[in-house]
Amino acid sequence: MGDRVTLLERPSIFGETSHLTALVGELSQTWRGRALEADRLARLPAKTIEDCRSNGLFSLCVPKRFGGMALHWDELAELTLLAAKGCPATSWMIGLVGSHAAMIARMNDLCQYDVFGASPHCLVATASVQRHCDVIRKNGELVVSGMWSISSGVEFSDWVILYLRNSDLGQNPWLAVVPVEDVEIVDDWDVIGLRATASKSVKLSSVTVPAHRLMVQSECFDADPPGAKLNPEAIHYAAPYLPFLSSAILNPVIGTTIGGLETACDLLRSRYARLAPDSAERVSLELAVAESQAELRSAQFLMTSCLRILKSSEMRSVGTKGYEACWVQLRRDKAYSVKLCTKAMGRLINSLGTLGLFAQTLPQLYWRDLNAMSKHMDVHWSNMMRPSGQFTLEKAHV
Repeated sequence: MGDRVTLLERPSIFGETSHLTALVGELSQTWRGRALEADRLARLPAKTIEDCRSNGLFSLCVPKRFGGMALHWDELAELTLLAAKGCPATSWMIGLVGSHAAMIARMNDLCQYDVFGASPHCLVATASVQRHCDVIRKNGELVVSGMWSISSGVEFSDWVILYLRNSDLGQNPWLAVVPVEDVEIVDDWDVIGLRATASKSVKLSSVTVPAHRLMVQSECFDADPPGAKLNPEAIHYAAPYLPFLSSAILNPVIGTTIGGLETACDLLRSRYARLAPDSAERVSLELAVAESQAELRSAQFLMTSCLRILKSSEMRSVGTKGYEACWVQLRRDKAYSVKLCTKAMGRLINSLGTLGLFAQTLPQLYWRDLNAMSKHMDVHWSNMMRPSGQFTLEKAHV
């Protein structure tokens, strides 16, 4: 009990948000210098992981009572955007993988102490793409075997949240929180985008998960989960969580596009300077850059709108028409902003000509990583856009 008092009174050690903004802005330039190396290695360099841990960048969603920052969601978004300008994969780790701490913060007290009790610097991966899963119930515990794919950052993580789907557990998926030391990491991450996230598979063989680290997914994601009263400092610990979780990739997408346009223009300038002022090619480059800038700017406005929706009171009023309207708008706008970003970046990659084909150039790296992000299920085009059309055509007149 004495240890708990110490933990509860432990202050945050990471400073103010303004300090973090300046820090990430500075580190982002360093990370850009390592981005191509990270892509070749198919993992983030050890120095980048240490940059994040030592500066608390994996602890942005850890509750304050454990020494974390418990940032508001728009503050987290700003930092991940800045990080993505330098290295998309690093931003993915900070913003997407780092935000999984909020899922733990929504669970029961014992689970939170298991995960955050030793240090607020821990990193929590997830594994949602289940290949197969066997479970045995045993005195409230589960003995789990199986394999899950695309677990971003698992080899850098301390814990992994498994999404369990098994007929013996009922229709609803369960969440199981497991130490990474209890799983086998399978190196099958052979991809062309977001390589440095090292999103490998995990394999479990008869791993026992205690009852306090098990939870039905809907109980964790619904409004006012067990951890909400314990951690009152951030809305995403208490509000319905899926809108937040599914929006975590948006700012990495925007930041990656900003970095991609910057580096593409850096390569285009030397060719542009050699062209005659009124040449068709020079005009074509000018128009391409201007249109891509406009698309990026539009995507940024949509991003701001999405963050505003997440903070709105309607997003806490589940079951109301206001909630449904906000939820369909959020899904529509984030999907459309990703489409704008891919169009903006694709146009400049085409403008680079053959130079844009070389794998070890920064614009190509940003382009590959952006395309990988755009394939995420949380911005799947028809799944995100269709509900808005349905809401307008079927329900808005009621």
